[in-house]
Amino acid sequence: MQHGCYQRSRPTRTLHVSSLIALLPFLALSTATADTKTVYKYTNAEGVVVFSDSPVPGAQAMEINLPASLGTVSPKAPSTNTTPEAKKAPAYHRIGITTPSQDATYSNDVETIVISGFSEPSLRPGNLYRFIVNGQASAPQPISHYTLFNSDRGEYTVSIEIVDRNLQTLIRSEPVRFFVKRHSVLLQNQHKPAPTRR
Repeated sequence: MQHGCYQRSRPTRTLHVSSLIALLPFLALSTATADTKTVYKYTNAEGVVVFSDSPVPGAQAMEINLPASLGTVSPKAPSTNTTPEAKKAPAYHRIGITTPSQDATYSNDVETIVISGFSEPSLRPGNLYRFIVNGQASAPQPISHYTLFNSDRGEYTVSIEIVDRNLQTLIRSEPVRFFVKRHSVLLQNQHKPAPTRR
């Protein structure tokens, strides 16, 4: 009977590294250091090189640098470079109609009625005025004056507002009421010359 020949395999040389030593490749890439750590290198009875953070008789002490940012995240400081668009502009705090006055009366033989308004502060870039006459909005415009032509007799209400680029209302005034009345026939007759008798 032949006896088989068995060859004892040599132990594989492995590197046992503690959780701290496992970070060594990453620590070597870091240039910012704040602390140092002492580790101990030795060869055990099986010929395996071992690193440990506990002192062992006959072990070689080694100093390694630890990065200051290891395991920490620094909060990002708020940026002070704010674009002009991001800066909040002061809000409008007043807007109103200056003419006509409340309950003013016009004759319908007046061809034009000028409506004037104001705002505080004045109109900012990108904003426009818009007039609301009897519930109908005018086209947005950069000036605070609006003219009515050949208005029919009746009651009118008007207000002024400021809109942004998207035509969203930012502020609107209280409405002002005024009247347009027909010129009196009696007053017209008073100015007519009396008929002459023959």
